[in-house]
Amino acid sequence: MKQYKEAYRELLNLMERQFPKSNRNSNGWLYLERNETKALAEIRDMIIPIYIKHFDEADVDDMQAFYTSDAGIQLVKDRTKLTAAQQESVNDFYDSKVGHKIKEKQQLLSVEIAGVSEYWSKDLYQTAVLLLKEE
Repeated sequence: MKQYKEAYRELLNLMERQFPKSNRNSNGWLYLERNETKALAEIRDMIIPIYIKHFDEADVDDMQAFYTSDAGIQLVKDRTKLTAAQQESVNDFYDSKVGHKIKEKQQLLSVEIAGVSEYWSKDLYQTAVLLLKEE
């Protein structure tokens, strides 16, 4: 979700350059500044069905356990700084049944997630423009 949080903040920066804050668009800015949590929940809710389609509950539990472990967190944060023990945990995970399933479905997941991400981004941008455009 970090990438979507960064995308939302980047959108606000872009909008501030295109539509500087003024009295006429202050309500739009207020909405956008308060809407981040809702927007992030929306993209999460769009991505979850993709995983449900490809993985069963046990797979998701295994993924959650791994990605919330020290090794999983470090892998996502900066894989170049994995310790030897963390790297071993990463290797063990990707050698597991669910790890193989992830690798097998990686390309398909990427395409499907890219599709919903693009939709989310476009919708967010269009909403921001409509809210901030001065009449």
